[in-house]
Amino acid sequence: MYSSDTIEGGTAALSASGLDGRSSVFPLLRRRISARFATLFCCVLGLAVLSPSLWSGLVADDYFHTLMLREDPGVRGLSHRPFDLFRFADGNPETASALVNEGVFPWWVDPHVLLAFFRPLSSFTHFIDHRFWPEQPALMHLHSLAWFGLLIGVVGLVYRRFGGSSYGFSLPLLLFTVDDAHAPLVGWVANRNALIALCCALPALALHDKQRRSGFIHGVWLGPLALGVGLLAGEVAISVFAYLVAYAACFDRGRFLARWASLLPYALVVAAWKISCIHLGYGAVGSGLYVDPLTQPIEFVRVVCERLPVLGLGLFAAPFADLWELYPLLAPGLRVGVMLLAVAVLGVFGVALAPLLRQRADLHFWATGTALSLLPMCATFPHDRSLLGPSIGAMVLVAALMEHGWAHRDRLLPLFGVGVLALVHLVVAPVLAPLRAAGVGQFSQLLLRTDATLPSGPALKEQTLILMNPPLDPFAAYLPVYREAAGRQRPRQQLWLATGVSDLFVTTLDEHRLALRPDGGFLSSSMQLMLRSSRPGLQRGEEVQLDGASALVTELTEDGRPLEVVFRFERTLRDPSLVWMRWQHMGYAPFELPAAGKTVVLPRAAIGDLLFG
Repeated sequence: MYSSDTIEGGTAALSASGLDGRSSVFPLLRRRISARFATLFCCVLGLAVLSPSLWSGLVADDYFHTLMLREDPGVRGLSHRPFDLFRFADGNPETASALVNEGVFPWWVDPHVLLAFFRPLSSFTHFIDHRFWPEQPALMHLHSLAWFGLLIGVVGLVYRRFGGSSYGFSLPLLLFTVDDAHAPLVGWVANRNALIALCCALPALALHDKQRRSGFIHGVWLGPLALGVGLLAGEVAISVFAYLVAYAACFDRGRFLARWASLLPYALVVAAWKISCIHLGYGAVGSGLYVDPLTQPIEFVRVVCERLPVLGLGLFAAPFADLWELYPLLAPGLRVGVMLLAVAVLGVFGVALAPLLRQRADLHFWATGTALSLLPMCATFPHDRSLLGPSIGAMVLVAALMEHGWAHRDRLLPLFGVGVLALVHLVVAPVLAPLRAAGVGQFSQLLLRTDATLPSGPALKEQTLILMNPPLDPFAAYLPVYREAAGRQRPRQQLWLATGVSDLFVTTLDEHRLALRPDGGFLSSSMQLMLRSSRPGLQRGEEVQLDGASALVTELTEDGRPLEVVFRFERTLRDPSLVWMRWQHMGYAPFELPAAGKTVVLPRAAIGDLLFG
């Protein structure tokens, strides 16, 4: 077991690696500058780099929060929940049915699907936003930026405790500050919960270290309290528990049982939080994208094998983890190429890091903590917003490799490695960060341009708007929410029948019935699985009742997914109250129903042109 002497002074560990001040690639960072100045500098830098988020406005789930903070949300299925803003699906079939008929959910939603996250502390901060500056999105973003600045300060304190003198933690803190993976999280107001959760929970790591090394008796209860408060803000706080486990494995000097017994108060806090979530009706059940490690252990192991390399690639290199679910829609085989790249990059990184892990207990701790904190992030689909906790340890590892490579710059390979890491993390990342922070708002602009292609006006109040093939779920689901938040006229009912991820064959059977057969069947893409798992899926002969219509599954694919669905409308298909729209290029256009017995094909949407064109 490692001795904690390696972290009581950080300088000894650095010297053991040949990383004295004379060998640094960043002389300014290796000078004995004030620790407070270094942390303050990074806080200011972080706020400056991500300041373009101030003008990105509200996006997607932000509008759900806007409605749920109103006494009357205005959309059936949504309710006034000022301190429970992250309950997107409550497991109630009546609520799911209402949201289907409002156009927020697709008809194939699992009526018992549960997507609810216990984040009362974060909900309270959004309540404050809408109570005091409801029409000022810039101030809401400033609120999030303040939490990000505070998080940089907390990370700086933890780095200093585990890295020694000021120059031992400045480079990792700089890397953490300018990491572009944080930009979408900070730039999206609804994701503030991750910042708050880590701000509150991360001090538990320092308090636990102080208690174990210095006998700080109050750390026994202050540390678990900090973790508990963090979990009330968001489940991302579980990352801190991962680092605590790594601490017991790599740093703690006590006997075996004493080391692990010291984690018992934290384990009890996590257990109490999880039990409370289950008892209060929170969790993720019935989704094809969220996996519960406790109730779906085998499926969780499978998704870890897929998602962990993708998250690791986004953490240390590129491309963004956010793109993983889009790859099958952009080009066949793209996922295979990215997975091979991930395995190669992580393999090279691991080989380069191995000698340092044998020399430095602090790096062994950070590597273990990073790996463990990535595991719970695999419970949902990969995206860079999941990397905030793991990046705390990852940036220490990147900094150590850069310093070690520079110390051995007389050899070509280490020098090349330093150049690549510096290019990715100190050149490209700070350039991308403000662009990605501002780019979050572009999604709202895209949705608003899409909404502008749909009918509007007073007549819509008595009509049913039917979207044949939205390109992706958000291009249907968010439109009613955006309209209601803006006070614009919405249809009496909105339905969406399929998505444009594949060619859609549409056949008019008679004056009331329409048959839809997507190429490859329904639920063929992970983008369609947010609200229903494909196993077990809808069965042949199963009928879903809608307001004024029904959907009957008539054929299944070989793997049990709906292949053909017949929609029956109470009114004739050509009744003026039914407004049919199809996706065409970059927006919606009127859809001409085929004659009885005839079939038309709606081509798959050009997803790449839509999102990146």
